[in-house]
Amino acid sequence: MFCFTTILLFSCKEDKDETPPTVSFISPFENQNFDVLDDVRISAAVNDNEKLESIRLSLVRADNNQTVLTTQTFVPNQRNFNLETFYNLSDSLLKGGSYYFKIEVDDGENTFSEFRFITINGLPRQKLGVYVFGNQNGNTSIYADQNDFQFSSFLSFSQNFQSGLINSSDQQLWFLPSDDKELEVYQLKKNELVFSESLVGASNQLYNQITLNERSIYISTKNGEIQGYNNLFTDNFTYQAASGREVDQLAISEKYLLAEEASLTGANRTIGVLFKNSAALSVSFQIVHKVVAMYFTEQEKGILFQNDEDGGRISELNIDGTTKRKIISITDSVYSVVQLNFDVYLIATKSKIMRYELERNNLVDYLFIPNAKMEWDNLNQQLYVANNNELSVYDSRALSPTLTTTLPFEIEEIFIRYNYD
Repeated sequence: MFCFTTILLFSCKEDKDETPPTVSFISPFENQNFDVLDDVRISAAVNDNEKLESIRLSLVRADNNQTVLTTQTFVPNQRNFNLETFYNLSDSLLKGGSYYFKIEVDDGENTFSEFRFITINGLPRQKLGVYVFGNQNGNTSIYADQNDFQFSSFLSFSQNFQSGLINSSDQQLWFLPSDDKELEVYQLKKNELVFSESLVGASNQLYNQITLNERSIYISTKNGEIQGYNNLFTDNFTYQAASGREVDQLAISEKYLLAEEASLTGANRTIGVLFKNSAALSVSFQIVHKVVAMYFTEQEKGILFQNDEDGGRISELNIDGTTKRKIISITDSVYSVVQLNFDVYLIATKSKIMRYELERNNLVDYLFIPNAKMEWDNLNQQLYVANNNELSVYDSRALSPTLTTTLPFEIEEIFIRYNYD
């Protein structure tokens, strides 16, 4: 009896497969160069001592280990398999840089992965056009040019405009209405509406602001919610303020999200610092005056543009040290702000546009245009300025416009579309 048991146990041990599959890359060569839209020939010898159940081929960006494009799957059901396929770098918006192909093999009991690095040359960044938004008779009209500064009607929505943006990485136009509850996303390459979502609940549950971080979208609402979407429109971030509070302005860094909160009467105003990955509150700053715009200047520092009883003011947040301080006063009320880089900002007031340098804490007059709406083209170093229904373009240091046109409505906002962000 003892001998029989010993033989049985030995047989069971022998039946277990402890030998993983093997992969030998043949093509592409290590660090071979390819251009976006190329077909890459993939060739590899895949072997196992028993049977290959599945093989997965994927392309991964090296700097963040994120899979891009489509994963290919093969089911050989044999011991030896010559993997031969073409992998198309089909996304014209792929950024240039280092990537690697990953072949993952499973034999039912063991897995094995092999890698082959390549370099992808992305398309040169280009401006594809300028889009201007305005309200007309309860509708939002959008006019666009094709880099010729000749604007024509492009799209309209049946609600007044509240806020929006263009996500150039995915060629999407996001639209928030001011008097309705439906978010709408328009695919610019397909020329079609690809996503819409309605808020449900209380009548004050309307949208406030929308902002972009890489390929993620964050939206604040008047019922105190921040909702995050990825580029496929699935939720990846949700924050809910206390009852009776709304969230207005947002700013995002690699680690944090700044959220301006207040009661529905505008009292008890705070800046909450949320961890971007978890929506957990890190620290909160008490503020008195409503924020017009805010930005991150460093990973742990932010800048606020506000209006107070005497005009405008600029304050600095130190998240690490949990401090807030006023750094400069502005004699006129702040109307809008654009960030040229982490150090330079253009501030539109009710009488003019001013240029502010953070490092020098220096504020000077720039253009004498009242109540301007602005957008900065950081690729071509040009400033787009709207005043009522007139749109003008200024070169970086020029004090007179190089181009001017008139639209059939008062311009609410300006967006620039690139071939990628």
